[in-house]
Amino acid sequence: YALTAGPESNPHGAKIFLNGAALDHPVIYAIPFDPEENQFESIPVTITVERGPEEYDYDSLEIVFYSLCEDERANALGILPDNDTILYSAQYISVHFIRPCSEVDINVPQQDWVIFPDPITQGSDDVMRITTSGYDKNAPEFEKIRVQYRPSDGDGAWINIVPPLDSLINTIQPGAEIDKANLGNTFTQFFWDTDELADGPYEIRAVAICSGDATDKPGYSQVIKGRIERQPPSLIGVPEPSDGVYNVGDEISFSFNKAINCAKINALDNVLLFDATTDDPIDIDITCYENKIILDPNFQNQFFENRILRAELHDIEDKTGNKLIFEKWEFYVDRNELAWLSDSVGMTKYEDQTKTIVANIHNRGGYPVPFTIQDIPDWVHVVPNQGTLAPNEIRPISFTVDSTLAFGLWSDSITLHTEIGQNPFFMGGDEQIPFGVRVVCRPPASNLNANLFENTENMVLELNIEGEVSTDVEDMVFAYIGDTLCGRANVQYVPQVNKYLAYLTIYGNPNHVLQPLRLEIWDASECLRYAVVEDDFLFQPDDVIGDPLGPQVLHTNNLVLREVPLGFGWNWLSFNLDFPNSDIDSALASLKYPQNDLMKGQNAFSIYFDGGGWLGTLNNLGNTSMYIYRANQPDTLQMLGNVLNPATTPIPVVNGWNWIGYIPNYSLPINEALASLPAQTGDLIKSQISFAQFINPTFGWIGNLKYMAPPNGYQIKLSAPGTLIYPPYSGNLNGGGTENKVQSRGPNDPPVSNFWTIDPTQFEHSMTLIGMLKVNNANATTASMELGAFVNDAVRGSGQAVYIEPLQSYLFFMTMYANSSGEQVRFKLYDNSTGSVEDLTELMYFSPDLHQGSIENPVPFTLLSSGTTELSATQSFDIQPNPFHTETTFKFGLTTAQEVRLSVSDLNGKTLAQVKMDAREGINQLVWKGQNDAGTALAPGVYYVRLQTEKGSLVRKVVLH
Repeated sequence: YALTAGPESNPHGAKIFLNGAALDHPVIYAIPFDPEENQFESIPVTITVERGPEEYDYDSLEIVFYSLCEDERANALGILPDNDTILYSAQYISVHFIRPCSEVDINVPQQDWVIFPDPITQGSDDVMRITTSGYDKNAPEFEKIRVQYRPSDGDGAWINIVPPLDSLINTIQPGAEIDKANLGNTFTQFFWDTDELADGPYEIRAVAICSGDATDKPGYSQVIKGRIERQPPSLIGVPEPSDGVYNVGDEISFSFNKAINCAKINALDNVLLFDATTDDPIDIDITCYENKIILDPNFQNQFFENRILRAELHDIEDKTGNKLIFEKWEFYVDRNELAWLSDSVGMTKYEDQTKTIVANIHNRGGYPVPFTIQDIPDWVHVVPNQGTLAPNEIRPISFTVDSTLAFGLWSDSITLHTEIGQNPFFMGGDEQIPFGVRVVCRPPASNLNANLFENTENMVLELNIEGEVSTDVEDMVFAYIGDTLCGRANVQYVPQVNKYLAYLTIYGNPNHVLQPLRLEIWDASECLRYAVVEDDFLFQPDDVIGDPLGPQVLHTNNLVLREVPLGFGWNWLSFNLDFPNSDIDSALASLKYPQNDLMKGQNAFSIYFDGGGWLGTLNNLGNTSMYIYRANQPDTLQMLGNVLNPATTPIPVVNGWNWIGYIPNYSLPINEALASLPAQTGDLIKSQISFAQFINPTFGWIGNLKYMAPPNGYQIKLSAPGTLIYPPYSGNLNGGGTENKVQSRGPNDPPVSNFWTIDPTQFEHSMTLIGMLKVNNANATTASMELGAFVNDAVRGSGQAVYIEPLQSYLFFMTMYANSSGEQVRFKLYDNSTGSVEDLTELMYFSPDLHQGSIENPVPFTLLSSGTTELSATQSFDIQPNPFHTETTFKFGLTTAQEVRLSVSDLNGKTLAQVKMDAREGINQLVWKGQNDAGTALAPGVYYVRLQTEKGSLVRKVVLH
């Protein structure tokens, strides 16, 4: 349907608008139908009418809503559809505008007036003459004329024009508001002093003021728009190149706040370019358009690469003759083909988080350019790290930092290198980009549902952490009522007061009124949780404590609060806070569910009994030892104490196994952490989930244990006694020294997730090994492989391939778990590149704390079958459809008839369904309905299907959804 206004009903030109837009053509509407109500819906519209140029009264203005197609059909047939209410609906409206006591017009100035300086004297006549006419002096209620102005981009309020102070002009026109007795018979001149007004767009109007019964019927002139232009042109922002570096694709240009007189621009007087070092002029072409000047140098780039140039502007005029006297801009020439499109790359991540950030590289030249990414620290994975960029191609480079990077600040520089080769057109060069990572601890659990609380209290806080005001936006303040979290806030910078403040909202209910508040401060940079000195706050709804100018200051009280989570089962831990009381009952008093839990050290243990506390030979806890805690249900140990100084807390170690605590409050690379020990080849250190072995003084400790961190505990086996003193925190790490000799992945390998996972807390004992896949008496381990250990088809350990730089090859570092010795362990090999899972020949028997293999002599593992390489060359195996929902078909081809076995396993390697069949030569098919051997439908997910033949096996991945 169409909505329009009938022009024949509007001979006097009233202005009709539909929803604010001029209704000068049919507007199309589609009317929705409501099936539930069995009728069409309504669409509200707003019709507004403004007065035309002459009349004040408009009767029977027609607004029509009609069927567009029926109207076109009626017109074609010569039929008028006006009387058909289904096809044609009209409304007639009358509008009457209040007639003023007198009309008034402005004759001078006209639209688009300009006040500007005299082109010769540069002085400005700040007084504008305004001529009014069209008023009726004989109108009895007409009283006077007033002239007004307003900035076009202002708040819309009109301002009465103040007359000029010049005595001569005041004699001619004493004011900007003139009674009708003093008006001219046909016109009257007013004078507007604009001296104090800023440049910009303005509007003026005249108003006929009425008295008596017509007070509310003033007459208004048309609004006359113009500008005041007395200031010289000025630059918008900084000239290009705005970053001060002239790259390929950049321009040298100046942009102004107004149009300039391009006819007066030339390369001899106004716009010049110089070598800033020698002051030699450089030939340029100039482009000038509206408010912009562009300089195009006529030089061979190689002669000015890595030099500083200076562009100068002299006497640049706008359209009214205002002059910018002088401007200059210096910039550095960097026009190599390849460049980073970022000045730096950085991220903040949590310790247990894998995070990726992207920076783009750009080929700014006209030829394909090969590149490599060099100087990559071992804690960053870069993809891609080499390739070729087409002309003008922008390619994203991904930087991934995985969850193994330790707490702290890490920084380095990564180089984009142009592979010049023999191409004479390449300028070449290396482009470095700073790369930084801040690894922080996750703050305390802070789940807070504000909807559960009825009342609030507010605080404006300044956090003083150990004598220094916090300026770290990762720092936080927490509020508790009892043990209930009732508020949290991060530090933020408040520019209005130039302070770092925390705006804390505290939530509570009526039963919390006047209850004590406990405030805590989280220091993200130190991974410390502090109590505060100010502990006398009460919850008072609607109260506000502090303000941005006078915030409430919170001071830490030197005592650190640490929560050590204890999962169900076995937990390796140590304590790096000074115990106020090291008695085991006092040290573990904060545990809520200690019943029947076990705490054991290297030579003693205790068990908790209801009513009797901790009973056993372990009576006191220390900081230099690790402990193993068996929890019958998840719990959290809350420690409150002082931070220890590692330098004054030595740990004596002996020949053989030592259970050691971790003293620092920060993470350290393992080579740095153990540097004080007289380590020898074959020495071993392990955490609950990973381990490392000492190779030699050059390469140090190598393995999948890369960092030591609190509150973990460690077991270390040494060949010689010594004293472990952890070093101080360096504050900024770059992966240098021996630590960068080993990488958890190879230099070109992407980080991958474990295929098999295991919960170490369910096992009391562990054993370790260093192994490899052996094929044809050689190490065939690749980056995509993972070694898994199984007891009765249950996974007991897994280890991804680790790149060993001294060997330039891969080895498996695997920790296996059990609760008793003697269990038989079998092994499987997973290859992420093919999705295959292969059985391995070897088996072992579990022995607690046993370690097998070394870097030089890893334990060899061999495939039970002949492998998939030879098989795939002669036989085929396909699954269609894949993914599937109800059923899929296994299709495989054989060169000879034989008995085959098909089996389906889950991601943990557990066999769920299997079948033997006599297969014929050629193509065979078997339908699978996504069920296990018991006929139970499997859950949606990823499964692996193995085809076992006389020659070996093939494995395919299948997705059930």
